Amino acid sequence: MAADKRPMTYDIYVANMPLAITSDVLMQSFQRFGPISSVQICDGSKNNNKMGFVRFFNQQSMERALATPIHINSNKIICRVPNRTSGKSAQNGGGGFITLGRSTGSDDGLDSVSQTSSGPNDCQNEGPDQGGKVLRILVTHIESPTLFWAQRADEASVIEKVQASLSKLCSNMPFRRARPDMTKTYSTQFSLDQQWYRCQVFRYISENQTEVIYMDYGNREIVHNNKIVDLPDYLTQLKGLASKFCLHGVKSTDDPALIDLGIEKLSVFTDNSLLCAFVHEPSNGEIVSVDLKTADGIDVIEEMLKSKTCVPKEDKTRKPPSPSGGTLADMSHIQKLMEIKLNNDSGDAKNANQLDSLARENEKFRKERLSLEGVIGALQKETEATKQELKATQEKRVAENSEFLEKFRALVEQKHTVERELMWMSENTLAKTVGRVFAGIRSLTLLRIQCDAVASATDHLEEAITVATDSSFETSLNAEHLLLKIDTIRSRFQSLQADLLKASEGAEWPDAIELDQLIAERDTAKRELYSSLREFVVKFEDIDALASAVTRIEKILSTINSKYDSYLTSPMPNDLVAGDCFKEYITWKKLKREEVEISRQQTKSQHCLVLEGLKTLQDELLRRVSTVDLTEPVIPDLDQLLKDFETAVDNEIKLLNQKEDPSNTDIITKTLVSAIRALDGNLGAVRKLVEQRAQFDKESEQMSIWLTGTPDISQLQTTVKGIKRLKSKLRHRLVDLQDLEEDGANGVELKEINEDLDNIRELLQEQLALEDKQLEQLSHLAVRHFPELIVKHPEFGFRKVIDYNGILKSDYTLDLFHLRPLSDGDKRELHQSSCCGKPVLLKKYLIGANSRNDFLKRMKEYSQVSSSFLPQIMAVFFEMNEWQAVIVRPLYDISLARLVGREPNGDLQQISKAKIISGVLQGLSALHGADLVHGAVHPNNVLVDLARGCAVLSEYDFSKSPLQRTESSYVTTGGLKFLAPELESRSPASSDLVTASADMYNFGLLVLWLHSPFIAKVSADNVSELCHDSLDLDTTTLVTLLLHAQPESRPTVDKILAAGFFPPTDEGHDLPPPCDNTDVTDTCSEDKKVEEKMVSDGRDEDQIKSSAEEIPSVEEAVATKGREVDDNCENKETKPEVEACDGPEKPGDTLCESSSPARG
Repeated sequence: MAADKRPMTYDIYVANMPLAITSDVLMQSFQRFGPISSVQICDGSKNNNKMGFVRFFNQQSMERALATPIHINSNKIICRVPNRTSGKSAQNGGGGFITLGRSTGSDDGLDSVSQTSSGPNDCQNEGPDQGGKVLRILVTHIESPTLFWAQRADEASVIEKVQASLSKLCSNMPFRRARPDMTKTYSTQFSLDQQWYRCQVFRYISENQTEVIYMDYGNREIVHNNKIVDLPDYLTQLKGLASKFCLHGVKSTDDPALIDLGIEKLSVFTDNSLLCAFVHEPSNGEIVSVDLKTADGIDVIEEMLKSKTCVPKEDKTRKPPSPSGGTLADMSHIQKLMEIKLNNDSGDAKNANQLDSLARENEKFRKERLSLEGVIGALQKETEATKQELKATQEKRVAENSEFLEKFRALVEQKHTVERELMWMSENTLAKTVGRVFAGIRSLTLLRIQCDAVASATDHLEEAITVATDSSFETSLNAEHLLLKIDTIRSRFQSLQADLLKASEGAEWPDAIELDQLIAERDTAKRELYSSLREFVVKFEDIDALASAVTRIEKILSTINSKYDSYLTSPMPNDLVAGDCFKEYITWKKLKREEVEISRQQTKSQHCLVLEGLKTLQDELLRRVSTVDLTEPVIPDLDQLLKDFETAVDNEIKLLNQKEDPSNTDIITKTLVSAIRALDGNLGAVRKLVEQRAQFDKESEQMSIWLTGTPDISQLQTTVKGIKRLKSKLRHRLVDLQDLEEDGANGVELKEINEDLDNIRELLQEQLALEDKQLEQLSHLAVRHFPELIVKHPEFGFRKVIDYNGILKSDYTLDLFHLRPLSDGDKRELHQSSCCGKPVLLKKYLIGANSRNDFLKRMKEYSQVSSSFLPQIMAVFFEMNEWQAVIVRPLYDISLARLVGREPNGDLQQISKAKIISGVLQGLSALHGADLVHGAVHPNNVLVDLARGCAVLSEYDFSKSPLQRTESSYVTTGGLKFLAPELESRSPASSDLVTASADMYNFGLLVLWLHSPFIAKVSADNVSELCHDSLDLDTTTLVTLLLHAQPESRPTVDKILAAGFFPPTDEGHDLPPPCDNTDVTDTCSEDKKVEEKMVSDGRDEDQIKSSAEEIPSVEEAVATKGREVDDNCENKETKPEVEACDGPEKPGDTLCESSSPARG
């Protein structure tokens, strides 16, 4: 049925609504109870109100609406569950049982009833003999506007006994544990009234659920298998007490809305009332076709047809059967039969006699009908003859009308001709002619001012042609030969640089002779490139001339584009030859000037004739007024003079208006397009020349530093020596500390040596930071200018700095830091410390020998992502023979999980939830923009900076692949698991499913958890309700999309940011700036001053040594630091407050961090 194809909803029937109600008003009145699928309004059974349906998405919303009184305007709305199921299970759509006198009496005599009573299919089992039988029935369940289940009234006592037996037996019967059998009869409790009813298996839903049909009522419901009980044989052998019927000769419509209305309409006639059913032969093997009438005599089928909720079947007419198998002649007899049947409780002889009498009357009426049919036939023949006569009369009148219309059209045409002649005479009066002449003069004056044909006007198109064809201007722009020379030399220089870089990357470096030869060739190419660049710069040194050329061309282009814009609308071919177009235009322009000059002379001549004629007229009038003259006056033909003058003006206007002639337009357009293309080419060449000159000037200035000089590594060497001395001092002091601890020294001695160690560490960290800066500068120079540094000085590890952006540290050890455990119980041993005076976090990872490269690869990929909402890796080094990796990053206050856990009711007070969500979202945006997947987005991996009121997304575990990072999924204290549904299987193929969509699913869980920290489980069934209770409408929509079961249906982070759900927070600018890990091979970060500082300018060794001697010795530096330390340093030392942390909620998660914010 059509109703089965609709999505599952929970419907309410509403009535007594005002006539003026609209769908929006109905939606607003019920929207407070929960999300609504749709509403429907239709006419009620009376004309003074409306009825309709409200469809909710969940049962809780439907129940809230049913329990709450509702008023619209002054009407109290009637709400109830529709009395049907529309093909759905009872628990999914309402509906219920209708019972006949249910009692709790004894089940005595039920065995005998089961042997003699007719079952649910008695009507259809009687076959053809059943046609014409009249039954009294009670409808129990409606499936569609034409299909329903009903109980027979004469079986009411059987139903009472069955229900009484079920109520007594089933409460003490044990529930089944196995799946029920489709061939057997059972009993279960209906969900709406918790009463026991007989049922049979309709279909299996799952291993534990079954859809059953209640065989005594016809409706269905999904029940759990352990809610079903077995029945004794005397209850199972009794057939179902409800039969399936359909309305005869009609069928349901395909409109779902009309189906709902039809079910409600049918329920109005059938609700808890006995009906009279005239039985036809079964329409198929199971369903009985009936005509249905109420006790009041209302024809149910006719009423359903009037409401348009059902339609007649094709090629069938609905005829009620007679008791004898024939057709009843008069419906009044059917009504009498119904009344007799409805009142026939005892089947006495009196009613039988009445039936015989009615049958005889029926035969009498049949004969009368045949007689009337003969009369009707004669009347039909007479009517046909009258039709033919009327048709002939009509054709005659049509012909007469056509003739009249032709005469009328001729008269109308004559009228129009006379009107045109009168109009021409009125328009050709003297006043009208003079008016047209003056209008033409105004147009001609404007054209003479605007047109280039006027001698005083400037032809801008000819000026553009002059500039476009200026050979001297074109020659000054010719720099192709010099550019080709520069490109050739640059290619050779870059090739030599690439060879040197390639040599530094190889396993075996070239010997000294080959290396010196490559360097010499490279230096020669560098000098040649510098010379060619300077030659180009000097040749085009006159920037003012180039700028003037650009200005002139731009001005000409602007002028011709504005003046001739109307000519640029039509397309032109790309293969126009500019020279041919320019010659054609100049020739055409010359001829055009000659034609215009001739036409102008003719206009001037006619103008003089008009003036003379008017002068003659004026003189004659003056003379006739002053003297009496009876002779005929000699007056010129002013009409003809004005017409000739008007013709001359029009001719000149046509010549000047170039658009009137298509050939003129074509010539101008082709010339204009050719000129613009040529000027655009010249303009582009000039601009490119200016840009190239500026680029070459800057490049040559940068190269001038390294033409003769080489990088100075003496400062780096001095720094390395100082680091070695400090490391040696640190090792000795650590041994001293160990000896004192073994000897059981007192606190004063330990305090002194610890202070000494802290001072040494601080100096060592400063020297290592200086070494990092010097290595970065020299590595940059090695890539851009001196690749030989990598080969000549392998001890400095330039290649490692270049490959890993300076993050991988070979000089770092754990002894460099004063480690303080952040928390116990984590396998990575998180520690807090300080580096160059800034708080940092150290993480330890145990990695295998084969995992080192993977670890470094993931670390490098992450470090190349620059974002204020991701912690930046400051350093990575290895311990324990490179079996243990240690990363150093800034230290943050606390994790989001710990922050929410310590707040009452999980409600944050110290920081905005929107800022937390925005920080995580922007961190994900940076990772996904670099094609990286986090794989572990959850509350423990969100770090909060309380001082700035913002949050960042913590780095992921570099020792694990994305799939491995999801294996130990995070679970909150409430039991919420942060794992996308597509990763539940944990198969090897799941690695392809660890995508950005999985991160977005966890992000949706994070948003929902942040607003409701005690959520235990999220599924597709309850996500809408959870969001509705804690989130606003926009956030609910977003979270619903993020938690979609299909990964491809989840929105990306870019779409969320573009939609403006969580605007970017400004606090990210206050976060610790990300470390500058930009690949030194990609950018030039050194300015001229730094490079000049790094160049070796030929100082002698004594000067270098004297500079080195200025650096204080390690002992002096340590002593100086020791003197600066206060005796009460222990009290003055800033110790970060560490949150009381019981350890991670799941292994592998980041613990809470120090309250000291990251500053570096």
